[in-house]
Amino acid sequence: YIGRYVSTHLKMLKNSLLLRRSYTPLKTLGPFVYFPLHVPADMALTLRSPQYLDQLAFIDYLARSVPSTHKVAIKEHPAMIGAIDAPRLLAMLGRYNNLCLLPPSTNNYDVLRAADVIVSVNSKSGAEALALKKPVIVVGDAFYSKAPFVHLAKKTADIPALLNKIIAGYKPPEDAALDLYFERV
Repeated sequence: YIGRYVSTHLKMLKNSLLLRRSYTPLKTLGPFVYFPLHVPADMALTLRSPQYLDQLAFIDYLARSVPSTHKVAIKEHPAMIGAIDAPRLLAMLGRYNNLCLLPPSTNNYDVLRAADVIVSVNSKSGAEALALKKPVIVVGDAFYSKAPFVHLAKKTADIPALLNKIIAGYKPPEDAALDLYFERV
């Protein structure tokens, strides 16, 4: 058990060192769609949304689906820096000029405020984005997926149309409706 724990964390250290050279500062992005990475193999994915367990496959789809006016920004979960497969992610970063990796030290609220759209499987970042009146597309089983102002993608094929619709004209929810929703939750 101890050996596996040490091995896992050494691999995470190696991955974080490999990824460090590929970080893009938030202020240089321009218009972007934000996908916050979940903790790999976390219960939020394994039990509640197992179809999104391979987050890199989903990011690959998102990079191909976002309008040409926008980039896709991703950021590792701060509790699991280096847990993502670095060689695979680096290959994707080389393949897509609209895909950017933010430094994990970037404040998540700064990213949420700057993003044009947040796409989430079931991350609490989606709920935080709602509280900031940002448009949120939810693809998984999140506690806020049935909120009246969330854009629920019942299948991944719905995402391109939702992105285009939101980017073309998003009307934020009223304060009272937002407050009422979170009070009920």
